[in-house]
Amino acid sequence: MSEEQAAAAAAEEAAAVASQEAAAAEEAAASEAAVAAAAAAKKADLNPLDQQINAKMKAPDLYKDKGYMKNIVDDKGETTAERLFKEVDELQTLKGKKYLPFDHANATEEEAQAHIDATKPENAEVYKVEGLVPPGKESAIQGIFHEAGAEPHKADKIIKGYLAYEQSEMAKLTNPEDFKEQLKTSFGDDFEAIAKGVGDAMKGVQSEDDQKIMGVMTNPQLSMVYRLVNTLVKDYGIDTKNIKTPLGGGGMGSVVDAQKEVKESYDALVTLKKKQFTKAQKTSAVKRYQDAQNNLRKLEAN
Repeated sequence: MSEEQAAAAAAEEAAAVASQEAAAAEEAAASEAAVAAAAAAKKADLNPLDQQINAKMKAPDLYKDKGYMKNIVDDKGETTAERLFKEVDELQTLKGKKYLPFDHANATEEEAQAHIDATKPENAEVYKVEGLVPPGKESAIQGIFHEAGAEPHKADKIIKGYLAYEQSEMAKLTNPEDFKEQLKTSFGDDFEAIAKGVGDAMKGVQSEDDQKIMGVMTNPQLSMVYRLVNTLVKDYGIDTKNIKTPLGGGGMGSVVDAQKEVKESYDALVTLKKKQFTKAQKTSAVKRYQDAQNNLRKLEAN
């Protein structure tokens, strides 16, 4: 092929490519024109009022950061007149009611606190809690309600409802039958005899205040005390009848008094050997000394 022929073929190919590109451009333009025409037709179908209603708008800077705005604008921060009219309609529906509910779900912490400060009573004395809470605690409970901005009639229902619940739970924890079951679990089938012995032992050393404290204990707490006293009597050989008041270092359950008992029992044994004595007297004195030593060892080990 000559150079003239090659040049002619190249020119012809270039012309074909240009023709194809032109055809593609015309097709794209036609498509865009069709889309634009469709949009224009759709827009033409809307009257000017509809166009205004569906037009997008941004919230003014003064309101855009308000908590309630997320119910009005979309994720781009835009809204329409139709959505605003809907919001107005909802507000008008609430008009005439005694009060408008506060939007707790969407309020910021500052808005919530401002609402509390604006609606709470002027002082805490409006909360009537006398006779419902322990004496001396009235001011503290009133302060809590006032700080939270609770309405007085709601606060009254809250505290009475809580007290009823607490009394119900306490009744379960102090049920006599349940206490028997706990003692049976702790001591087995002989729980009644053991519990009576433990109870008698405690009554012999308890003050009136101690007995009052025992009277308000729950079943689990009281069961623990019974198990503890029974262990002291059974495993450590402590005679509850000889337990003294804490004056001077404690009773027989203290190391100080146990050491004293060891010395006194030893001195009694030495004194006995210096005079005539019976076999029974010697056995009793030796046993006392040995028991005192054993008790001291156990206390020191613990």
